[in-house]
Amino acid sequence: QKTKGKKNKSEMARANNVSHDAIQRALKFLSEYPVLIKLFLLHIGIKIARQINGWLVTDTTMIPKIYSEKIEGFGYGRNGANGNIEKGIVVLFTAWTDGVVKIPVSYDFFIPESIAGDAFIKSTDLALKRVISIAQTTGCFKLLADGAFATESVLKLLDDCGIIYVMRFASSRVITTANGETASLKKHSLLQFSKNQRTITTHAIWHDMTVYVTGERQRVLSNTWRYRYIVSNRPNDKYHHVNCYNFRWVIEVFFRVAKQDLGLSQCQSRSLKLQGAHIAMVCLTFIKCEVRKMLECGY
Repeated sequence: QKTKGKKNKSEMARANNVSHDAIQRALKFLSEYPVLIKLFLLHIGIKIARQINGWLVTDTTMIPKIYSEKIEGFGYGRNGANGNIEKGIVVLFTAWTDGVVKIPVSYDFFIPESIAGDAFIKSTDLALKRVISIAQTTGCFKLLADGAFATESVLKLLDDCGIIYVMRFASSRVITTANGETASLKKHSLLQFSKNQRTITTHAIWHDMTVYVTGERQRVLSNTWRYRYIVSNRPNDKYHHVNCYNFRWVIEVFFRVAKQDLGLSQCQSRSLKLQGAHIAMVCLTFIKCEVRKMLECGY
C-alpha cells in the first residue's frame, strides 16, 4: 500500500526496504496455499456479514496484460473502463456490502474456452457456484447482480436455494401480469410512466416464476430519458428495489481502487498461482482500508 510507483515486485521491494527475492519468495509461498488464502478472505466476510445486514455482489473484471501472452489463463475480454477488447486475464470477484462498506470475500479466474477445453465453465455458472457456497457459509442469502445473470435458469436456481435477488432486467423481456396482458417491459401498459413519475413497479409471471419488476427513468438531457428495469423475487416497494440495486455499484468502486491505487493489474508473473497471490494481497489491503473506515464510522 505504501508503494508510490507501480505495485510490482521491484517497486514493492524498494518501498519496503527488502530485496526483490524476498518479495518473490513471499509471493511464491502464498501461491502454494491459495485455498487457505481464500478461506481467510471468506472468514473475514463471515465475521462481518453475520453482524451487519448486507448483500452479496458478484461481477467479473478484465485485468489487462497487454504486453504478455505467456501468462497462464491469458485471453481476450472487454475492458469495462474503456469498452475495448484487450488482452489479459478475467477474474470473477464476489464481495459483501451494506452499501457503504465493501469486503471482497472471494476471487476466481475465468479461463477462456479456447484454453479450458472440455473443462470450460461459463462465467455465470462459476459465479452461481461461488455465490451459493458463500451464501450458505455466511448466512447472507441476498444477491445483487447485473443483467447477464437475469436468465431463466439462474433465477430458478436462486429461488430454489432461497436466495433473494435484485438484478438488472432487459427491457425486451416479456412478462404476463395479473390483468392477463403479455408484453415486453418497455411496451407493457403497467410499466408506462405518467408525466412526473420516475419509478413504477408491478408483479408478473416470467417463465412460470413470480417476479417483481421495477422500472426507473432518469432525465439525461432536456428532452431525453434513460430507462432501467430491475427484477426481484421479493415484493418490496419500488424505491427499495432501486436503492438496493444501486448498492451494486460498490464492486465497480472496488475494481477502480484495486486497479488504480493498489496495483491489481501490475503483477508481471506468468504463473496464474502467483497472479492469484498478488490478487489476494490486493484484496487484503483493500479490506484493511475498509475495516479502518468501519472503525471511524462507528460500526
